[in-house]
Amino acid sequence: MAIVKYNAVHVSPKAHLKYILNPDKNEQMKYVTGICCNDDLENAHADFKQLFEMYDSEKFDVYKKGAGKNHIRLHTYIQSFESNVSAELAHEIGVKWAKAMFGENRPVIITTHTNTKHAHNHIAVCPYDIYGKKWHANKATLRLARETSDKICKEYHLEIIENPKRYGTIPYAEWLARNNGTSWKVKMADDIDRIILDPSVKNMETFIEKMKSEGYIFTNEKKLICKPQNVKNGCSLYRLGIGYKYDNLRIRIGQKYKEFAGADLTGLSGNELCIKSFLRDFQRVYYRQPLADKDIYKELQDNAQLLTYISNHNIHSEKELEKLVNQISADHYNKSMEANKYRFAHPDDYEHIMLLEKQAEEIEHRKYEAAKIYRDYLRLKEQASAYDYLKNTQNMSAGDKNIIGQINFTVKLRKIVAWADKVKARAAEIKEQQERENRNSYYSR
Repeated sequence: MAIVKYNAVHVSPKAHLKYILNPDKNEQMKYVTGICCNDDLENAHADFKQLFEMYDSEKFDVYKKGAGKNHIRLHTYIQSFESNVSAELAHEIGVKWAKAMFGENRPVIITTHTNTKHAHNHIAVCPYDIYGKKWHANKATLRLARETSDKICKEYHLEIIENPKRYGTIPYAEWLARNNGTSWKVKMADDIDRIILDPSVKNMETFIEKMKSEGYIFTNEKKLICKPQNVKNGCSLYRLGIGYKYDNLRIRIGQKYKEFAGADLTGLSGNELCIKSFLRDFQRVYYRQPLADKDIYKELQDNAQLLTYISNHNIHSEKELEKLVNQISADHYNKSMEANKYRFAHPDDYEHIMLLEKQAEEIEHRKYEAAKIYRDYLRLKEQASAYDYLKNTQNMSAGDKNIIGQINFTVKLRKIVAWADKVKARAAEIKEQQERENRNSYYSR
């Protein structure tokens, strides 16, 4: 089993390289590998510095105090293993993982520390590759890093965490208050929902006055920071959930008698309009519920994105989806090859080279999007098969661990299927309503 964590180094990159390349922690540098760079401290620092300063506006070893956050000098990942994994195997997995994640055109140092009970890899990554392409560290790339690490660990027959714990986005005290029914934020959100439907509330000014008349205090009307009288510190209304930002509140007040009021849905149509409206309303209702429902919302959101993508690309079968994914991947390869060939044939034509690279990057974004959609499709297909198996099983033995292990998911999937049926029904209603409004506007000319 391997656990992957991330940290960004904004200042003193050489100090960090010195720490991870400490011979006392690495059996006198026995387990160290450099990809696209040297593996000793001085030369590795020079390689990272040269490439960073070639493409970045800041100096590698110089940082400004009191001028905001400095640019990231190093992306660092820590890959930790269980005590039964040897240092040799940990290092081998770390090198394979780094090549799978970052390729071989970006300076990366992989060093395995053995000074603790658990062998662990420190991976230092340069923000730029040799072509100037920047690495963006975010939740998506961290999730990809962990998935890639798990995949490689499986190849070496190591155990992985099958169902990693998801952490909430609200403080524990607020979560506990919501569960106990004592949260003033939940009460304030309920009061806002009721006040919006008041006939006397016609704009944001009357909305704020109505809130004040019911005992709420606005410490900053411009930012909509509000609190009840018996609370020391308030919060901005947008923190109550989707549908409580200034623009959302303004739209909800103006469209209070419409079922899907509250979300800015201009420019959407068809399935996308119905799905995003439904998600918005679902989020508003379940935002205050325990985290299990937040997990269901995430699954529903992924499934909605999958449905929208398939609808927009007019896909009718699994083969058509595979064909689209393969075609985008082939387009990205061809465009990348075209850019590389042109770069070597015309090294001085920077404008056209940048144009080709930009086109290749755009196709690469489409490639990643299509790959994610295809993974979501396979996930949903596998889950649906499990659901059908459970649904058609009449006599479930108590000792069948495989079935018992899927019961929690089945409950969620039943809810998702029911919600999907509601989405389809609303799609038909919206289409009929739009046609009726079009007819009325035509006859009213």
